[in-house]
Amino acid sequence: MREPRKFTIKQLLVANSKFVIPKYQRGYDWKGDAQVKDLFSDLISCLESQYSSSLFLGSMIFDVSREKDQSTVEIIDGQQRFTTIMITLIAARNYARHVLGNEKLALKEQENLQIEDPYTDTIFDRFDASESIREVYRHMSDYEWRGDSFPDFVVMPDKTKKAVKRQASRVEPIYKYAFQQISMHCEKDLGAFQRFMKQLYHDTYIIRIDVDEQSEAFEIFERTNARGKPLEVSDLLKNYLFSKDKELLSQSMEQVWESISEDAGNNIIRVLKYFWISRRGHVVNRDLYRNLRTYASERDVTDFVTELQEFSSFFRAFYANEPSQLEHWLHGRGVSSNSMYLREITRSCNALKAFRVTQALPVLFSVIVAYLALPEEQQKPKTLINIFRCVESHHYINNRICNRIGNEVEKLYASYSDRFFNGDSFYSTWQAFEKDLLSRTAERDEFASQFGFIAYSNPNDRVTIRYTFDMLCNIGMKEGQRVNLIDYYQLENGVESVFNIEHFYSQSLATEDEDFVHEIGNLLVVPKQINGILQNDDFATKIAKLRNPENYVNKINHVPPYVQSFVTEAEQLDEWNEQAISDRTDRLASQAYQAARYGYAYK
Repeated sequence: MREPRKFTIKQLLVANSKFVIPKYQRGYDWKGDAQVKDLFSDLISCLESQYSSSLFLGSMIFDVSREKDQSTVEIIDGQQRFTTIMITLIAARNYARHVLGNEKLALKEQENLQIEDPYTDTIFDRFDASESIREVYRHMSDYEWRGDSFPDFVVMPDKTKKAVKRQASRVEPIYKYAFQQISMHCEKDLGAFQRFMKQLYHDTYIIRIDVDEQSEAFEIFERTNARGKPLEVSDLLKNYLFSKDKELLSQSMEQVWESISEDAGNNIIRVLKYFWISRRGHVVNRDLYRNLRTYASERDVTDFVTELQEFSSFFRAFYANEPSQLEHWLHGRGVSSNSMYLREITRSCNALKAFRVTQALPVLFSVIVAYLALPEEQQKPKTLINIFRCVESHHYINNRICNRIGNEVEKLYASYSDRFFNGDSFYSTWQAFEKDLLSRTAERDEFASQFGFIAYSNPNDRVTIRYTFDMLCNIGMKEGQRVNLIDYYQLENGVESVFNIEHFYSQSLATEDEDFVHEIGNLLVVPKQINGILQNDDFATKIAKLRNPENYVNKINHVPPYVQSFVTEAEQLDEWNEQAISDRTDRLASQAYQAARYGYAYK
């Protein structure tokens, strides 16, 4: 083994060697919403940090035994990171060329992707990716690839065609996520793009370990992957607070930390970060401990841990699987004594959980704190409900339907967390927040184009289907008359619902190719008894049973008004077919957008 050396990404790519993933290695399997998200989060954190811009990506092990005679270097450990970086460079090249319109910069990026042999005028890729994505990666690395489409097949050197749809499905989400992150951060600004690339090339580094024998490479790989984890922010803060134990009144720091840890569960880092955001706004991960310690030193230690405990208790109530816990928390803080108001706020929070939205939690906490700080005569519970419903509707439109990335409003939320918590006017801040959030909400055309892709056949869409019909059937409902077609706690705990999703064009009557049977236009959420009675009947029989249930032996006990409305609509049709289903999908899209975008206010 040669002496391990520190290498920046740029230093790694300057050699004329070709990096290769050996055949025996597993395929590329990083995910955009997990590891790649973490990588970009670290990159942006370093870029925005006030203290240190260096980002360490760990060690990588290379087999250089064939470098001299074949100019190839095998990547023994580090495939996932290296591949993701190369895909990011492709995204950066396309951003420079097609967004910034800077051909010179794009060609400079291309030099890191491909190498030209000056003696033969041949061009070859600097990186030979895993077989699981190899042909698609080669297609992407070509300078003429724009990034707007991925191939279903490629033409091989022997002129045969090879299907690569599965390869593309692995790479496409990663490329799109990388391109989105670059676009969001740089915002068409050349200087911002140059700073981003400087961070990636010159301030991001690895420890490079070169070996001349493969057996030695595997031995080092096992040792380096068995190392312990570094101290987390929570460990550092805990140690700092325990050093101040004597300054704490009424209870020991051990009791306090145990309470906070219990509230946080496995999410202590998230609790600490969200706690900071709820008070001071955006923070990058590497600055979190420094900021928390400074904040704690500025405050009386008792006040600091009391504030932290209050936030952790909200975090626990927000994520609780018991219907009453968040309502009790809100009631205990004096938000309202009206149980319907408390249930509505809780319902909005549960919808956000079902949408897998987490970044809204700090701003919602700050809103509650700011609201409770108002004089009692200025507290209007319906305004508080409207804030929660505005956030809920935004994420339904942008994330559940339009599939936009979840963190596009993260900094907006952080900014308004600070403004609500430390600002003077609650209502003017709310008006500004509403305006800013709605300006970032997808337009009707985008919503309608994506709405048609919702399908029962996709298990992840079934929550969206239930939520959509729940929203639509409760339009105009008076307080206390809400029909809950979705029970979030049953959903979370895997309990069977009392409402089922009915296919009016029965699944059993559809052929394998008739995917339209699963479109939302063919669906309705109905009581379980109705679903059981209708079963596999044809459309006309189902409508007849719903219109005149008394005519049937196995009769329906009660047909809810929203189901009756559907029956009235269906009776105007000559036939229930693909076109009728598509037309209803379009109508539902229009109704859902109108309700979510313009009808979220609590009357």
